[in-house]
Amino acid sequence: MSRANARPSILLIVISTSLAFGATPARSEWPPSGLPVATGAADQSSPIGLTGPGGELHMFWVEFAPTTYALFAQHLTIEGTPAPGWPVGGRGVVPVPAAIGSPLVIADGSGGAILAWNDYRAAGGPKGVYATRVDAEANVLPGWTSSGTLICSSPGPQGPGPIGQLLALCGDGVGGAFIAWTDNRNTPSGGTMIYDVFAHHVLANGTLDPNWPATGRALTTGPGYKYPHELVADGSGGFWLATENSNATYQIAVTHHDTDGDETGRWTSPSYASRVAGVSDGAGGIFVVWRDCRDCVVGRSVGIYAVRLVAPGIPRFGWPADGVAIGTSTIAADLPVIVATGDGAAMIAWLRDGSGDDAYLCRRVEATGTFAPAWQAGPREFATSTDILFGWPLHAPDGAGGAMFAFRRNRPNLYGSRVDAAAHVPAAFPDTGLSLCPLSDDQFLVSLVSDGLNGAYLLWDDERDQASNDWDVYAMRFTRDGVVGSTIGVEPPVQPTVPPMSLSAPRPNPMSGSSAFELIMPAAAHARVEIRDLLGRLIVVLRDGELAAGPNLMIWDGRDRDGRRAPAGIYLARARSSSQSVSQRIVCLPE
Repeated sequence: MSRANARPSILLIVISTSLAFGATPARSEWPPSGLPVATGAADQSSPIGLTGPGGELHMFWVEFAPTTYALFAQHLTIEGTPAPGWPVGGRGVVPVPAAIGSPLVIADGSGGAILAWNDYRAAGGPKGVYATRVDAEANVLPGWTSSGTLICSSPGPQGPGPIGQLLALCGDGVGGAFIAWTDNRNTPSGGTMIYDVFAHHVLANGTLDPNWPATGRALTTGPGYKYPHELVADGSGGFWLATENSNATYQIAVTHHDTDGDETGRWTSPSYASRVAGVSDGAGGIFVVWRDCRDCVVGRSVGIYAVRLVAPGIPRFGWPADGVAIGTSTIAADLPVIVATGDGAAMIAWLRDGSGDDAYLCRRVEATGTFAPAWQAGPREFATSTDILFGWPLHAPDGAGGAMFAFRRNRPNLYGSRVDAAAHVPAAFPDTGLSLCPLSDDQFLVSLVSDGLNGAYLLWDDERDQASNDWDVYAMRFTRDGVVGSTIGVEPPVQPTVPPMSLSAPRPNPMSGSSAFELIMPAAAHARVEIRDLLGRLIVVLRDGELAAGPNLMIWDGRDRDGRRAPAGIYLARARSSSQSVSQRIVCLPE
């Protein structure tokens, strides 16, 4: 899922009733100018979503006028109708007194979702960073406060700021999440303003991790303005953070952190780097892309560069330490984005403007840092215009090794395109882009969400009815073959056959000293084996590296990573490799 902030503003919400689909009967086709998901007398805005089963869209949005709820949810089928059991108007999720800024959402790994936002409420608690977790039916789970669980209410503001990148969110792999924000609490009295990135870990049960400071942990230090541009889970209970500090160092820093937030490694870009973005590489590492002006100072080109990092923060073998040049321009190259293609590679897109036609370009880079033959000649243009292209292109995987994009032109507004794994733009997508809404001026991109089949959903803020009900939420679906609003030819997702790995029963169990078990690998691969408690907190890592095919013996001596005896209780032995995860329970008896 990708997201763009189209209307720079402070999103203050004191919420209204949602009249989804214009209070009309459910539709079997997508209207040509977009599906009205939430329309009403007041403002609805900031739609975000997740891929649901069967191609469904699980979406959320906020509302701005007085009502019972501040955040709503809806499940849509690929036909553009509410999913079975869902009302036309959607469901209220987070009630007032919440007053929600632009929310973020991730899947919780159990069919539900975790959301985080900046909250500007005037009552019912302090302003600050809040979060909630909902199940598959958008019910707030036990342990989480119904109007939002407070993550941090430090004296430093958590918003607003440049390009809306004030919050970042990623999962911890066991139903909880890491949340990062920009905070000014480290500014010295009477001194120059300092923005640092702070973060906290909220557990699956809605409580804050007691191993973290009560008001969050500082992940950056020093002068300047630092923002959490990306927060990416590492698949092993930790995370990656990408920040830039153009005010002080003109460099990008990517740091790796463990479950407790402690920094375990760091990579720093060359000077004159900015506009950082990142995405998981699917194997515990991170792809990072940025705008690079290392050659600008000598009158040469600006470039788009990328690197793939592995823990604890080093370039993967084959990738240059200062990055691979994805594309360069003597005019202007800016606003890079990156999407994992699902087969180990990544697609990177950016805007070229400043002289003649504006254009969006992209290039696929392989997991090894090289380019396949179809991409060796350079980037591929997928949209051009003499009528102004602007903003970060929204992006989603196309399910076949390429990527789908959405972008805004001057008028009409909303367009889409696709580039496949072989650098082809299908004929159905014109050079200027495929029109996704024929209206002009009043449509602003927010999110693009893969349907997990052969298309994507575009979600946007819409002001076509400004005279009567101001901002509304609309959606449109288009396929990788260039079909807009149709479900004809929908293909089921192709699921690769992956031999399962398995974990034998620990013996003895219960244990009073040590317990042994085997991780059976179908093939040689990297795996991480760890012991966690039932709240998801890391106790100790038993193995993190390449394992041979077949049985691999693991022994836990009942101690944590500091060598202390673990308290009596129930623990999870968990192994993860690529997209697979297996676990067994171990009962630890008192000594």
